[in-house]
Amino acid sequence: MPFKGSGILERLRAIQPPSWEQARQRMELQGRQKRAGNEFVAQLPKEADQRFQNVWRSFAELAATPRSSGKEYLATKYVSDRGTEYLKQKLISNMEVDSAGNVTWDISASSPEYNTIDSSTILQGHLDAVSKSINPDKNPATMGMELEIIEQDGKYIIRSKNQETTAGIDNGLMAMYLLELPKLLQELQIPHGKLKIIFTTSEEKALEGAWAYKGDLSKYANFINIDSEEERYITNGSAAIGFTEIKLDIKRTALPIGDDIVFRTFSVSGLHGGHSGVTIIDTLGENASRQNAIHLAANMIRQFAPSALVATVNADSDLRNAISTEASFTLALSETDAQRLDEEAAKTERLIKQNGEKDTAKITLVEAEKPESVLTLESSNKVLGLLSSLPYGIPSETSNYKPDPNGPVVIQNRMRKTADGKFYEESEIVPIQTATNLARAKLDLNRLTLSIGMMTRSSGQNPEEDLRGMLGEIERVATNFGGNAGHEIGSPAWSAIPNSDLSRITQDVYAALFPNQQPLQEVVTLGGLEIAILLQKFPHLIGHTISIGPDIFGAHSVSEHSPFDSGERSFKHVLGIISALAERGREEQSIIRRLPLY
Repeated sequence: MPFKGSGILERLRAIQPPSWEQARQRMELQGRQKRAGNEFVAQLPKEADQRFQNVWRSFAELAATPRSSGKEYLATKYVSDRGTEYLKQKLISNMEVDSAGNVTWDISASSPEYNTIDSSTILQGHLDAVSKSINPDKNPATMGMELEIIEQDGKYIIRSKNQETTAGIDNGLMAMYLLELPKLLQELQIPHGKLKIIFTTSEEKALEGAWAYKGDLSKYANFINIDSEEERYITNGSAAIGFTEIKLDIKRTALPIGDDIVFRTFSVSGLHGGHSGVTIIDTLGENASRQNAIHLAANMIRQFAPSALVATVNADSDLRNAISTEASFTLALSETDAQRLDEEAAKTERLIKQNGEKDTAKITLVEAEKPESVLTLESSNKVLGLLSSLPYGIPSETSNYKPDPNGPVVIQNRMRKTADGKFYEESEIVPIQTATNLARAKLDLNRLTLSIGMMTRSSGQNPEEDLRGMLGEIERVATNFGGNAGHEIGSPAWSAIPNSDLSRITQDVYAALFPNQQPLQEVVTLGGLEIAILLQKFPHLIGHTISIGPDIFGAHSVSEHSPFDSGERSFKHVLGIISALAERGREEQSIIRRLPLY
């Protein structure tokens, strides 16, 4: 006889406690992590150093874990779970997880002879990532990221699968190296002093994890941050950072009446984007790449549809350090202006692709549903005028603000064009000390305000003074259009102290390990680093701090990628530094004795 459902299972599911659902989701995530790790390890090049296989596995597992900045609690759990295992195995001596989700591990010196202040070292990186996608079916904020290894021009490259999302290499790769470090130190018999490993959170959002950190670093002598993105440079200084919020009051009016009035949504999407410090120079660079979607859209509407009435503005983001890649405006405009704007959209799209933007870049004007109301012409002009006039990128020649010509140079990435028309990124040192990023614009029709979020950086000789100068320029422009600008310090500057003892050891170790590579060079970065915040709390570490890391190109964009061999060299470099610090001052330096292991 046919079975008739009693409805019991349905009723059980209906009363299933939330913990059951959480357990199911956790098991699903663990399965995804395991698959991601296995699949990635299977792609490792034959030349890969097998001693670091678990680092790559953990990196792929972390990539599969949703960890958008400010929402990286699953990553915190991933790291704290591993810490619990290490405590049982006595590979670490202590673990702390604070209210911000920062995780700290303590590792005892490898032997009593290395338990000295001079050998003691802090190693720090961040767990969160920028989550962006050009595929609506792949949202890394909820699904994590898929990675792949491809061969390109004779080199192996790590990137997201088909480059549809960000890859989380910044700072996931080196953070997972720290995750595996307790095991590596034991397996490779690396001598080391007392170590403190810190995994911070919400770095990309506003360096929030570092601000919240309350651990005690007073008994450590060396500080190594592993969040740099250029292998051949030692970072020994970073920018002062300021955040700006602009409010512009607006007025609404009824919809315009007329047979020639149409309603359209004007959108810019699929732009290259990227890190607003490391790649910001290309917003005004040689090829006019790194377009800012907000500025581009507002400027085009203002130029080609000057009588358009704005109904909505949507370019919302909670990350002020990523160059805007998407912006849309709903408009009421005449058919004539709509036709002209549509024609210019096609021309501009072709032009920016030729000049370095991705093939995914789109500028479109499509039919929109009729809104309930629009802004007045005066308010529309203020909105478009403000968004297209605010400084972005490096200061222009016409700006009232001029950077310090004698300030330190910084490391930047530029987009370059090959003879066959392909684009690639390369790093160089350029004399840019100040830059600003137009990151967010949102129209709130209920509160009748336009809100704008910006981030400004300065690493000149007087970074705080230069920062105030650039913020003053922003405030001047905002005031001209009736806006009100408020500022706050996101991070102080980390002032460079060149040729420190730690920097010298770092250079010596690199030269001994990799004699065929270019010698390391000290630089300042226009990017912001958590070091600056932690040094404020522990000033005894000033002059004993560096930042290093592998080459990462296209950070904060779907083009994010890293050469595989650069990652391996960075792993070995950190081990060499730890070993050299442990045996510093001894007759038989580990720099000489132990390097053959590598």
